[in-house]
Amino acid sequence: MAHPALLLRDAITTARAELEQRYAVLVDSTVWSWSGGEVHMEGAVLVATQADIYQRAVQQALGPDRPLTDWPRPAVLADLSTAFYLQNWGRIRSGRVVDLYSGPDGDDLQTQWSEAAMVRVFLRRDDGRSLIQLPDGTVGWVDSELVGGGGTQPSSDPWGSYVRPHVGRAIDPRSGTLSGVARIARSRLGRPYRWGGNRTEAADCSGFIQSVLYEGAGILLPKNTRDQMRKGSRVAATGVRPGDVLFVRGRNKNLMHVGLILSAATAAEGAHRGRSVIHSCLSRQTVIEEPLEDFLEIYRFTGARRILAWPGLELQ
Repeated sequence: MAHPALLLRDAITTARAELEQRYAVLVDSTVWSWSGGEVHMEGAVLVATQADIYQRAVQQALGPDRPLTDWPRPAVLADLSTAFYLQNWGRIRSGRVVDLYSGPDGDDLQTQWSEAAMVRVFLRRDDGRSLIQLPDGTVGWVDSELVGGGGTQPSSDPWGSYVRPHVGRAIDPRSGTLSGVARIARSRLGRPYRWGGNRTEAADCSGFIQSVLYEGAGILLPKNTRDQMRKGSRVAATGVRPGDVLFVRGRNKNLMHVGLILSAATAAEGAHRGRSVIHSCLSRQTVIEEPLEDFLEIYRFTGARRILAWPGLELQ
């Protein structure tokens, strides 16, 4: 049998070749070695799938009968729980909207950011594009000129002040009231839909929910709809109430969609009673509010989450 150091070398070489083929841009600082009868690893990769590929490769080469957890797994830079001191940091300043794109060529808008913030910088390319992560967890490309140098390495987590939703339970809002959130959401009725957007002026469905809850409650949701659907406590379709976030799919195109449940306006205001859903609608290209029953005739219920535990029985 070959020496473990040679088996490790071959396993890492094969795994890295697989990653280079799978990912157009590979962020990988891992260094692997064998000494003292053990595998040693330093460095990190960008996403969890890359870490899994390395860990499985090492297991298969050196100990397929041993549990996977016995073998080193690289740190994942894009994981929000990864220690801040493993990251390279940059800074974006307020007063200018930063558009974050899925590709380095500036196509497929993912999200936007306009506040001053520290950001994780994974890669700076010679063509003036940088791969970064915003505080909401979204990874993508921006013009490098929008991301200044972070200076010295921070002594504490620059993202420690953000309040994020939990998985499996609702949390108290950091600020505001449900009625305040409703006012903010309704102030955007008629605003245009923009794929990837999350600004007051224009947003897509998940960006609308993210920005309204951030402004109204101080809670920073992820931007992606699937990520939002993992937050908070699960709510049955029959148990939804104002303040819950409702996830659906279109009955025709099967696209994921999300809206916020509110208490409908009173009859005296010329509207229906009961519950309503406010959402940024792709098909109508604008923010609308409609009765919950009408909404569920158009969309197929996928799930509902109670992300915030609003005090009392406030319904407006």
